Amino acid sequence: GLEEGGIVEQLQAIKNKNQELLDLNEDLLISQKETQETLNLLEQTNLDLSLRDEELQIQITQYQNLIEGNSKNILYVFLVLALLLTKAKFAFLYGFTILGICLLKNLSKKYLILYLCSLGFLYIFLSHIMIAISGSYDYPSLHFRRLLFSLKFCSAIIN
Repeated sequence: GLEEGGIVEQLQAIKNKNQELLDLNEDLLISQKETQETLNLLEQTNLDLSLRDEELQIQITQYQNLIEGNSKNILYVFLVLALLLTKAKFAFLYGFTILGICLLKNLSKKYLILYLCSLGFLYIFLSHIMIAISGSYDYPSLHFRRLLFSLKFCSAIIN
């Protein structure tokens, strides 16, 4: 037979093993709860990212529609701005010609011809006159031949 002392030790060992299993079961429940919280967080993050992706796709589509529809006009604006920023006299003439044609297209052709001729004369006249701050030019010189008039801060010189 079985000795009484051996049974007590075996019962204690079984009790200890049951306690270990209960502790492991509790750890497993805690781990499952943490895993579920992590999955919920991942699900929410994925939902947020998909909403942001949809918004980004909408913005990209709007940008592409804007550029495709207005690319010609945008290029014209950049061309005119580049010419104006480089202070090319021809750019001003070109810009005012286009502006005049747009504004006078509903009027008779006489006004348009008069406008274009006056632009040409102004271009020739103003391309030979420099307007500068008094004292910022070297007068008389090879480039500045005659002073037309001078105000307090500004001079007009034929070059």
